[in-house]
Amino acid sequence: CDGVTCSNHGACVLDADGNAACNCDEGYHPEELDCIENDVDNPCEGVTCSGHGNCEPGDDNEPVCHCETGYHAEGLTCVQDEADPCEGVTCSGHGQCLAEGGQARCECDAGYHPTGLACIADDIAGDRPVWFLHITDCHYGESAVTSTLTSTFVDEIVPVIQPTATINTGDTADNGRATQWSWYVNDTANAPEYPYFFEIPGNHDKKTGDGQPFIDYSRTGQAGGGFYGVTLVPSTAGTVRVVRADTADSSVNAMNIAGIFGSEQAMALGAMVDESNNSVALTIFAAHHPMVGLEKLRLGATSLQGIIDRSGAQVYLCGHTHRAAIDWLGAVLHVTGPSVGKTDPTSYSLVAIDSTGPSVRLINLTAPPEWPVVMITTPEDASLGGENPLASPLPAGGTTRVRAIAFAASGVEKVEL
Repeated sequence: CDGVTCSNHGACVLDADGNAACNCDEGYHPEELDCIENDVDNPCEGVTCSGHGNCEPGDDNEPVCHCETGYHAEGLTCVQDEADPCEGVTCSGHGQCLAEGGQARCECDAGYHPTGLACIADDIAGDRPVWFLHITDCHYGESAVTSTLTSTFVDEIVPVIQPTATINTGDTADNGRATQWSWYVNDTANAPEYPYFFEIPGNHDKKTGDGQPFIDYSRTGQAGGGFYGVTLVPSTAGTVRVVRADTADSSVNAMNIAGIFGSEQAMALGAMVDESNNSVALTIFAAHHPMVGLEKLRLGATSLQGIIDRSGAQVYLCGHTHRAAIDWLGAVLHVTGPSVGKTDPTSYSLVAIDSTGPSVRLINLTAPPEWPVVMITTPEDASLGGENPLASPLPAGGTTRVRAIAFAASGVEKVEL
């Protein structure tokens, strides 16, 4: 626009292509880079409607642009309509397409869940299991093998097992520093986005800057999830709720090591759980500290237990001890994972929820990974966690359905029992 005066009867602006154009005063029209006085007898003189419409005199003899299909009038120009991202998206006839940020997404009817831009019917409860992956205590910055094992897990295991979600239960960065988090971010670049892959803070993640690097670098933090909250994940069985508790809820490192669940968090998290209780099919609880054993949560455990009970959780995932263990917290399956890179052997957890209850296998995390991975999800394993409180005797002389999930990098042809 340098030097463009528009004949002193308008202002120079940039058009959609970044070229100079004149936005003329009332009573004038643009001709190239000049503003020419309108002919009162022919108000459409010089009005081109950008070449995408026709000018006609209006009620007060003012020029009006009638634009072609796909264009709309802005003053005396015809501007191309923005493409509707929902055009042609039917959501399989079982939902409504919503445009958000220029992208289409399906909001599905009750009984259906979104898969891409389709609404797929939820499976009848118990018709198939829903499964998850769990890792913990990567301690980036301390172990030399952490990077190799984490990369193998993300690049070679997650794509084959295709879980509903993958949950990392904390102590990702050994000193909580941004540099260590950046290494983790690089190694998990191929992981699914939140809410299908996310982290819980641990006491080591709070060592630097009161945990601000967790907010800045973790998928949870970048998605606005904070240190604690409720994450909703679509699944074939309906909406799965993951309740995320911060059991390193202090600025004092010694208290975070012992485990602390503060009263302010308890009130906020409890309200979130109560608010979402009626809209979910399954609930998993995830935190860093265990609720059983010698290294269990020390401060605020009673409050946390109350929220676990209110949520109706079926599984509790945690870490912290660097020792794998399967226990029961009442009727809640309690899974403690080992440290990725600090224990030998290290492992990841495959957790499933079926109509008969939860099941879990701790599987060696090696590079390259070991295949196949197989787990029976129904009937219940009576010895799971020592003694499974959900197990019941099989009917004598009756027919029992047996169901398993099986995975291998080369595919699975059959499973024999």
